[in-house]
Amino acid sequence: MAGIAQQHGIQFILVSIGQLYRPEEIAAAQAIDPSYDPAYFDSDLADLAAKDGFMHAGLYEVFRQHYEQNGQPLRWSHWNYAGHEVVAETMADVLRPLVGVEQ
Repeated sequence: MAGIAQQHGIQFILVSIGQLYRPEEIAAAQAIDPSYDPAYFDSDLADLAAKDGFMHAGLYEVFRQHYEQNGQPLRWSHWNYAGHEVVAETMADVLRPLVGVEQ
């Protein structure tokens, strides 16, 4: 998909978020598999994006930091209202420079 976007002069952005960002969830996963790294997918996809020349917006760290600062869960079985707001603000920050809009 990134290649098709590039052929048409469109900036492809891959957005990713792992399911676990709260410390208690991460600890439970690591109790099952000590090698579990909650940032793995964002890190791996960022490497792929850099290698293949497209943008990656990883949301794991954004969700983790928001929860750490506010203690507010950002999802139920899917993002809740606060989660959608955090993603919208983050994506606006990602997209502003691409469309020439200042904050």
